[in-house]
Amino acid sequence: MADTRNNEHETCVNNASRGAKLAEPGKLYYKACRENANMTQEQATEMLHIADVSTLSRYENGHIVPDQQLVAKMVMLYRVPNLAVWHVRRTNPALAEYLPEITELRTDGDTYMALDLSADALSGFKEDMKRAFSEARAPGTAASLKPIGAGLKKVADDVLSIAAYINGKL
Repeated sequence: MADTRNNEHETCVNNASRGAKLAEPGKLYYKACRENANMTQEQATEMLHIADVSTLSRYENGHIVPDQQLVAKMVMLYRVPNLAVWHVRRTNPALAEYLPEITELRTDGDTYMALDLSADALSGFKEDMKRAFSEARAPGTAASLKPIGAGLKKVADDVLSIAAYINGKL
């Protein structure tokens, strides 16, 4: 049984980090995240202050979409920050393109390594940015900033992944 719950957790979190692909009909991420938290529908209904179990079931089966406040409560109760990202990607495609790509960090060691890699990348970008900014003053050379911007976005996404991992442990 534990293996099944771990697989559901991995499905819930890994799929939440993949972005727009999560908008596939039939995916039951609300349910998978609740089950990963080892909660029954009855327990979740009470703790989320939902009127009855049938309403929670309708959310979990995709018959109705929970509002953002309820999803925020689910995120906190189930301890799956990526559920919020998945929900926004699913319900608001116009905003989805602006969301970071959060990846699952499974262990404290993964988190420390991601932090070290991010710090190293940032220190490397400092000199590159100075050089690129001075070059960008000349006409037609602003393109040298593009790879730096992409690299900094990757670092920012990694830092947000670290924050999601830490917040999930609280």
